Parts: sequence; C-alpha cells; structure tokens
Amino acid sequence: MSKLTHKLFMLRQKTKSINVVSPVFNLILAVIFTVTSGYSKTNLTSTLDTNPIADTCENPLVASLGYNAFVRYGVTLNGGDTDGPIALGGDLTMDGIITLASQTAGTNFFNGDTQASSLVVNGKIVYNSGQGILLNQGYAKIGDLSGSSVFDMDLNNASSNTRITSGSYDSNPRVQLQRRQANSSVSQGNLIDFNAVFEMFEKTSIAYSNLDANIVVSNDNKISLSQNEVNVLNLTGAELQNLPFLTFENKPDQDTPLIINVDASGDFRWNVLNMAGIGDQEGAFIIWNFYNSSTITLSGGSTVVGSLFAPISNVIKNSSGNINGQVVAATYLHLQGELHQHVFDSCIDVDGTCDFSVDLGDDRTICNDEPIVLSATTSG
Repeated sequence: MSKLTHKLFMLRQKTKSINVVSPVFNLILAVIFTVTSGYSKTNLTSTLDTNPIADTCENPLVASLGYNAFVRYGVTLNGGDTDGPIALGGDLTMDGIITLASQTAGTNFFNGDTQASSLVVNGKIVYNSGQGILLNQGYAKIGDLSGSSVFDMDLNNASSNTRITSGSYDSNPRVQLQRRQANSSVSQGNLIDFNAVFEMFEKTSIAYSNLDANIVVSNDNKISLSQNEVNVLNLTGAELQNLPFLTFENKPDQDTPLIINVDASGDFRWNVLNMAGIGDQEGAFIIWNFYNSSTITLSGGSTVVGSLFAPISNVIKNSSGNINGQVVAATYLHLQGELHQHVFDSCIDVDGTCDFSVDLGDDRTICNDEPIVLSATTSG
C-alpha cells in the first residue's frame, strides 16, 4: 500500500488580455483510478480552463499582415492613393482613379510568386466609373474573375504589363499593374481567412475598450505619456468631437504605445482634429479603437496619426488629410486623401501576472482498483 502524494499546483499565468482581471478557472474534480491489480502510486493530473489569449506579448494587428487597409467585406475606391498594399474579403468597386501601393508592395508572397501581393480581393471587381486603379507595386490576386478579363499582351500581341478590365483591353475603369503577372497567378482566392481574423479583432477591440484609462487630456488639450508602458486614453465620441486639437507632450514609441478608445455608438462623424507634437512615424505606435461605431465618416483636412481600428464599422474616408497608419474595418470607402504605410509596431501586454494555486487536499491511500475523488480548493 502507498500514499497518494499531495499536490500543490502553482500556475503563473501571464496574459495579454486587456481586462485587468484574473482568469477564471473551473474547479476540477480529479477522479483517480488504478488500472492494475495490487497497490500502485498514481500521478495526479489536472485540466484547467486557460485564458484563450496567448501568454506572450504580441502585436494586436499582426494578423492584418501589414496591409495599409485590411477590410472584412467590400471596398470602394474613388480618389487619392495608398502608400501600401490593401486586402479585402469582399468585392472591390472602382469608382474613380486611385494609386495603390505607391511606395511599397508589402511582405506577403502567395503561391510562390516572386512579387508580393499588393492587391488582394477575395471577391470580384465591380467596374463602375473612372479610370480605375494604378497598382504601382506588386501583384494582384482576385478570387472571383467573373466579369473580368486579364491581359498580359497588348493589341499588337506584344508582351505588356498586366491589366484587368471588364471587357476589352482598352476598357475603363481598369486595374493597371506596373509589371507583367502570369494570368494563372492573378486568379487566386481564399488566401486569407478574413472571417476568422475579424472575429479575433472584434474580441480584441472589445477587450481594449474595457481598459481603465491611465492618462487624461488636460484643460489645455495636452496629453503626457508614461514611458515604457501601455498608455490608455478613453474618450466619448462627443469628447473627441469637441477637442479643437491634441498636443503630445512626449512621443509614443515601440515601448510606449498608446490606445485611444472612442465610445461612439451608431453613426459617428469625425472632423479630424489637428495633432501636434508627433510626426508621421509615430503612427506606428497609436491605435484609435472605435469598438462600437456602426459607421465612421472622416472629414476635414487634418491627419489621423495612428491606426484606425474599427473591425465592426463601415469607414468612410471623406477627408483630404492622411491616415498615418492602418485601416482595419468591416467595409471601407476611400473618397480622397492618402493612406501612409505606418504599420502598427508595438506589442500590448497590460495585465501583468497573477498567481493561481490549486490544493487537492490531504494525502489519501488507495487499494487495488478502488476509485478516489479529490475535491480541490483554489486561490488567486
């Protein structure tokens, strides 16, 4: 006969969850059976419900794959340009003239291509009006080519840069590449699981919205960031609209990111305010988290410094100013202005750690195949 060893489990759970609450673990009744005759010692095992968020500090927008605009459903492009690539899970509507990926093709190489995929359309192209899209860098990937024709030969049967039209070679609007891409490489769908990514983004956005603010806007419209930690500013839509400007007394960086949660349910119109004390490059360390807006319309001539994180929102960019960051949205209408490629470049880890212990009680003895039930108590 032998004693069943008393176990004390200490679990140090470090999370990147945004709610500053300890994970909830279910109490497990461990039922131990001996499976052979005679006496035996059985090792205890315990199954714990773990926090679904990984225990490492990660970039919350990494699943957007560095795209300047990353959109779950449809995108309509009218005017302006983007420095970086775009990807969308629905249909692309061309309704004007715009340059995409003017500066960089991005870093996503699909199907063994030698060029990055700078325009990823999981649905089809809708040809409304205008001259269309100049894709300055990289390749195009179109999931549904119904209603489209792909050309890599001109009207003289000479090799030419690839263009995608609704019919003939000279049709407008069109997607015009600056390089030749094999037709078989253009017709590619389901390269990104947009639904899965956006389900995760929605949870992240809500989790961020529950953070307690650790900075505030002063009476003279200034904010001061705490160095080497995640800074959180919580604003209502009305408070954001009423700010005439926002001055940063110190700059965010990779170790000092800023989350600005905006509580603006329903349709929100934002005449973008002027942001002083920071430059374009600081857009890589700021997230504007619109977690409950159905529609966000940007107007005015000022620049949004930071990524517009609005995974459930229809975003309309009707502002002549730029967005120095990424756009993550349910749908996106780009009427004017520019998107500048400042991909979010910081990790968010705000919960710290907590100790969690499970005490399985006093030592017990077992004989033969006699079952034993251990009731645990927990703390932490």
